Amino acid sequence: MRYDSWIARSSDGRSVEFAYKELSDGTAAISAKTDATSVMIVQQSIKAPLTRKQVEDVFEHEGLEPCRQGRRNVVGASQARTGIQQNSGE
Repeated sequence: MRYDSWIARSSDGRSVEFAYKELSDGTAAISAKTDATSVMIVQQSIKAPLTRKQVEDVFEHEGLEPCRQGRRNVVGASQARTGIQQNSGE
């Protein structure tokens, strides 16, 4: 099972630490964290493998990017929808 973490700039210029973990059932857990905020998504619709860009896009496109100070989100299968496309040989 693959694990990856990296730091990237958000659209508003903040440093965001992203993490990606492939799970044994063929899905993935993803997270994004700033100094004050953490967002984690674990749901069956996130099929592994994903690229770093796909992970970042989930948070940006779904408005889940950790951007409000002091707010913590944990998003489960019934609370988030994703537009992740399965990797095609990347």
